[in-house]
Amino acid sequence: MNNLKKYIENFFNENDLPLPEVGSDHIEKFSLYFSLLNKWGEKMNLLSPTELNLLPLHLVDSLVILPFFDCKSIIDLGSGGGFPAIPLSIMTPSTEFHLVESRQKKSSFLLILKSTLGLENVKIYPSRAEKLLLKFTETFPCLTARAFMP
Repeated sequence: MNNLKKYIENFFNENDLPLPEVGSDHIEKFSLYFSLLNKWGEKMNLLSPTELNLLPLHLVDSLVILPFFDCKSIIDLGSGGGFPAIPLSIMTPSTEFHLVESRQKKSSFLLILKSTLGLENVKIYPSRAEKLLLKFTETFPCLTARAFMP
């Protein structure tokens, strides 16, 4: 666990970014998240074997927006294995996250993550983004999408 915290600190320091406050509770959840990704990643086509070896890099890639992050509600399109929304939801529990994933097995994995990690600030929508966005009556001040389209 300390290795992950050092990895995060080194990344932010080397890139001259303000370091987010990462506590032991965050590291525990990140470690459990990685464990679930390793268990289900290949079986559910969440991440390629190469990407599974790069989980700490995917984590800091997700967290890099934290110093500039000022959202109370955010929608993540094509959530897949949960990057960047799951790491961000762990770090900002007062922000509401809406994860949109059209593939049933991936949205099922996101539900497992939500439950296992105790992420009360996460809602999962197993739907195509273009269909779902027409149904929302609220607007989202922030949007993330990572590897959303080919």
